[in-house]
Amino acid sequence: MQFNTSKVQSNAPGTNPASANPASGDPTGFPVNPLRRPTGCRASLGWKLAIVAGVFLGLWLANAAVGHLRQAHVEAFTAQLNDAGKLRMYSQRIALLASTCDTGASREGQRCRQAVGDAVEQYEAKLAAVRQSPNELFLGEDQRQIQRSLQALEADWEPYRAAAQRFGSRLDTQGASSGDESTEGEKTEGESAAIYLGDHADAMLAKAESLVELLVAAHRRAQEARNTLDNLLQLVGLLLLVLVAIVGYRQGIKPLREIVRLARQTSQGNYQGRVLSAPGDEIGELAYAFNEASLRTEQLIGDLGAEVATAQRERAKSDNLLESAADGIIICQLDGTILRVNRELERIFGYSRAELRNRNVKELIPERYRAKHDIYQQGYVAEPKSRQMGIDAAVSGLSKSGREIPLEISLSPSTLGDETRVIAVIRDATERERAAADKARLVAILDATPDVTVTFTADGEMVYLNPAGRELVGLQAKDSLKGLRLEDMLAPDSHVLLYEQAVPMALELGSWSGEMMIRDHGGHDIAVSQSIMAHPCQAEEPQYLSLIARDISVSKKQQQELTHRATHDALTGLANRMLFEDRLDQALLRADRSRTLVAVLFIDLDNFKPVNDTLGHAVGDRLLKELAQSLKDQLRSGDTKARLGGDEFAVILEGLESAEAAQEVVEELTRALNRSVRLDGHELLVTTSIGVSLYPDDAATAETLLLTADAAMYEAKAAGRNGYRFFNPA
Repeated sequence: MQFNTSKVQSNAPGTNPASANPASGDPTGFPVNPLRRPTGCRASLGWKLAIVAGVFLGLWLANAAVGHLRQAHVEAFTAQLNDAGKLRMYSQRIALLASTCDTGASREGQRCRQAVGDAVEQYEAKLAAVRQSPNELFLGEDQRQIQRSLQALEADWEPYRAAAQRFGSRLDTQGASSGDESTEGEKTEGESAAIYLGDHADAMLAKAESLVELLVAAHRRAQEARNTLDNLLQLVGLLLLVLVAIVGYRQGIKPLREIVRLARQTSQGNYQGRVLSAPGDEIGELAYAFNEASLRTEQLIGDLGAEVATAQRERAKSDNLLESAADGIIICQLDGTILRVNRELERIFGYSRAELRNRNVKELIPERYRAKHDIYQQGYVAEPKSRQMGIDAAVSGLSKSGREIPLEISLSPSTLGDETRVIAVIRDATERERAAADKARLVAILDATPDVTVTFTADGEMVYLNPAGRELVGLQAKDSLKGLRLEDMLAPDSHVLLYEQAVPMALELGSWSGEMMIRDHGGHDIAVSQSIMAHPCQAEEPQYLSLIARDISVSKKQQQELTHRATHDALTGLANRMLFEDRLDQALLRADRSRTLVAVLFIDLDNFKPVNDTLGHAVGDRLLKELAQSLKDQLRSGDTKARLGGDEFAVILEGLESAEAAQEVVEELTRALNRSVRLDGHELLVTTSIGVSLYPDDAATAETLLLTADAAMYEAKAAGRNGYRFFNPA
């Protein structure tokens, strides 16, 4: 950037302006601007600020990058250090297990083998995690030392792992046999592996601790390097800030101070001060503009008188505005003689201004209204004042073609000297009348529709409610809506939906559609399908919305009935197989989250076929209903009861803490189901066989859980019926 200083030339009041620069001048006698106007490619203030902002942004990004690297390194280092630390624990755990395992019993040997194997797998996982941890953020030499230390640890680990695996295999082999049946060679191999693990445990510990110490030292050195870089970036930022302050003062503040001083002189009437130099940016533009303003001000003052005269002449031409008016205008005498019209009036009536001049305005009124017009005109002549006509009901005008035109008319008297003129501003109300007719038709449609139609403000205050809506809330046609709010028509559960979703979405997107519950004056809730639309409005106008609600309670009820038929058994009213399987899937998910048990009971009526064969299907159906009712009476309402088909039933018990809790429920259910039932004069002894399967103990999926319960039920039948069995995989 170039450093420029501002120089100012100031002459005392009353001196000749031309003497400030005698070498140059213009034909008017005023000196030209001593500053050269900045043109072409130049460093504007915007570019300068952009450069400064870019530099500081770069510094900030560099600082942010260093901070990000620091954070990333800390996170990676923490995980790496944690994994490296655990290598010490797992190597010692392997050695400890090798020295303490009881190899005399096969069951103990199996557990020892599993523990040694788990420790080896955990050591391998942590070693792989340390190996895969990023070391790029450490210094170069530290990276190489860490790599060498890790290679040395891996080299020692290979024979150590092999010994651990031999020891585990020996225990496995010994556990597969009994007592002292293992060979002497197997014992010798296991003992030598245990000795090797004990002898090398300290070496593995030392290598792991060496790796941990190396990681800590490398992390410290990397942090020191990043701190040095941080300090360097902050120093560079401070130096740049000082440089910007110096340049800003010399190229910005100093020239602006001179311009302010000269501006104070001009406010006192001295326009001879000049800025002689300034930077080639917006400040230079300002200085150039200041000099230009000062140079021309005296000339403008001299021209002011001429401008005043010109303004007076221009005011005489202001009647041209008459032609650009959006409304038709007639200027006439008190007796109605037309003196002047504008272009819009020609369009409204279809006459040219030549045809209208010197005619009476009465000719622009339909014949049947002219007598009334004469009376009205006499009253207006007696007391001329501003009046409006056709605001509530349009006044009829007569066009050249004979078509009647609805009009709005505003009359204003104007007195010039001893003459009074009447200015009539006429607006074609055809569109207004058409809109009014459309509105009347719309209101008639809304009054006739059976759907509830409401217009309300954004805060819920009703301004219109059609007859269907009034009947719903118990209002008569003459009753006022004042104080009635939209939420008064809604069920309480729909209030939140209305103001948190429906109205905000309609205001944002223009409309919203959905379902709500409307409450009638009798307190009954009715399901409706609703559409809410926001009306366009100006900023100063209140926001209105319209709501149309249609009763869908019948279709909702039909839908619910269809859903119930599709998911429930037609005979007993219990869940059918499809609903049972869906609820079982959900029950297993809930059990996983709550860590509880789920029990499935598979229930089959004993000797049901003879009942059907001897007493008929009607009695059999009634027996099935009795069993279903017993299930409903005995079990909790939240337990799923289902008929899977024929005489097979199933139950889902959730939230069980133990198998004993399931057994208590099954025992009570068995006692409740196994009883005598009297049907059509026949005494029937009802017994059931129940199979029970538990999740996750007996099965991992819903399908296998039902299969294991079915298998347990067959075990109950094989055991003599009239009882229950829990699934036994053996």
